[in-house]
Amino acid sequence: MSGIAAVFHFDGSNVEGGTLEFLTQEMHYRGPDGITHWHGAAAALGFCAMHTTSESLLSTQPLISEDGNLVLVLDGYLHNLEELREELRARGATLRDRSDAEVVLRAYEVWGEDCPLRLEGEFAFVIWDSRRRSAFCARDHAGLRPLHYHWDGKRLTVASDSGAVLIAPGVPQDLNKEIAAQVVASDWITRGETIWKGVKRLLPATWARFGRDGMRSETYWSPTTEVMIRYSRDEDYYEHYRELLENCVRRASRSHLPIASDVSGGLDSSAVFAVAEDLRRSGQLLAPEVKGYTFKFEAGSDAFELDYARSVAQHVGADVQEIEPFLPELEWFAERGRLDRDLAPYPNSVMAVSIGEALTKDGCRACLNGEGGDE
Repeated sequence: MSGIAAVFHFDGSNVEGGTLEFLTQEMHYRGPDGITHWHGAAAALGFCAMHTTSESLLSTQPLISEDGNLVLVLDGYLHNLEELREELRARGATLRDRSDAEVVLRAYEVWGEDCPLRLEGEFAFVIWDSRRRSAFCARDHAGLRPLHYHWDGKRLTVASDSGAVLIAPGVPQDLNKEIAAQVVASDWITRGETIWKGVKRLLPATWARFGRDGMRSETYWSPTTEVMIRYSRDEDYYEHYRELLENCVRRASRSHLPIASDVSGGLDSSAVFAVAEDLRRSGQLLAPEVKGYTFKFEAGSDAFELDYARSVAQHVGADVQEIEPFLPELEWFAERGRLDRDLAPYPNSVMAVSIGEALTKDGCRACLNGEGGDE
């Protein structure tokens, strides 16, 4: 994932020099392809680039409109990029390149606060609108890309990582004891809060606008429970589901690099891997190659899944690399939490560090894993 950061002052003061660079440096690991900045008097936006698609190579972020009134930073990509391009052109928009960032910027110009509802994919973005003297932020439907912020009514700090927000000037570093209690009890009931007081996360399927008049936010989408599909044959349900799954995997596979796929041997990852490989063979995959990876746990343990993963590999007719899981000592988690200025990740997430190293070595920067977002 790339990283985004922004600082806005609505009290008439200028953004201090070096403040934005301090935030993006905190997220340097998100920017292997470079870190760039844009500075205005009351606003500053930064981008930590990790290119995963050929389209992302076409534009430089922060992305500025021709008249200079809009500045955007975007982490993510769109599933409906081509459909949006056609619709925007039909509405008279001029697209300077094929990048996702350009489409999001034009979508905001055309639809304003309704633009996130038009977007499908994984995204978190911030737009400085100098005409309205406001900052517009949005997050994707499922919360697949993170976005954190601190707002005191006059100054706004936004970043992909909560740790980057925390180190900004004026942000208190006070423990949020209510969230700490929920963590200890493993009973999460509060949405939008973090382990630090005043550092919040924008909720999934939500946009927010900040300005001199305060903050407004809105949930722009929620899953419907009223849609019913009725077929006369079971086979029709199977075909419908297969079409949906193939379409989702194909759209999520857009990359100019090989794409990775987790293969645990379970139903979800096995289905995603099998469909991705089938799409590759038929020339429909939007990546040049798909590579499978699975954990190699100790035989006889409850976590041993190699028999299932190997069966999937044999059935699909494609190799699945078997990777030793990363199982660090307790001290590693304490150090990770200190460095991130956040809760240490759970062990079942940390195990994937070894797979991450393997897929990076193999030239992959994106992974199909079927996981949902966070709250």
